[in-house]
Amino acid sequence: MVWRIVKSSLQNIHKAIRMCFWNIDTIIPKHKPFLILKLPLVPFKLVTEFMDSNEIIKLSMCSHRLESFLRISKYKLKKLNVHLSDKRLQYDLTQSNICSSIFFRKGKSEKQLEPVSKMQQLCERYNGEDNTILNIDYFSSNTVLDLFKCISALFSCPSVRWNFYLDQLNTETMMHYLNLLLAEKCTGFSFMRCSLSTPLLTELMDKIPVSKRLEIGSDIPIHFKHPN
Repeated sequence: MVWRIVKSSLQNIHKAIRMCFWNIDTIIPKHKPFLILKLPLVPFKLVTEFMDSNEIIKLSMCSHRLESFLRISKYKLKKLNVHLSDKRLQYDLTQSNICSSIFFRKGKSEKQLEPVSKMQQLCERYNGEDNTILNIDYFSSNTVLDLFKCISALFSCPSVRWNFYLDQLNTETMMHYLNLLLAEKCTGFSFMRCSLSTPLLTELMDKIPVSKRLEIGSDIPIHFKHPN
């Protein structure tokens, strides 16, 4: 499983790997594994700069040591959007004008993963890639924040937004996640679908500081007016 992930991540960076050798005329054997962990930090960063965000994610799942190197490198993203409902957790990672996604499917399993402290724990749950979407099986509600901390630690990103789907997420659960995320590095929150009552909308506006972007895509009372 680990070799399959590494192989798919390295296929698109063959030229970058060759640049890391002192003798650029050296022929790399076709079937000999490339020992990426043997690279010093600077050549390692050069190699990973040629990867897309999904390749960074897959590489981080291979070993905790690789994840540590990637955390130091801090791969640059334009924006990171997280979509949360009761049955799914999806990350959209935008690099320039290219968007890749990670889709976590929630399901009933005896192998629920909690807590998550390193990306390597997701390796056995990796379920392949569909175009630009990585599919990872199973997550529990208790791992949502753990996954966010692990994934966001790999990237440097000026815009991090959470999108809550209120038609698939009850109010108590939504407020639980919001309270936790307000202490994290998030730049904005969106609330979509269904409708917001006057008390709930007032509470959201009171909780979310003006320094963070607030977007409402849900129905709101027509005569709503915030007390302040």
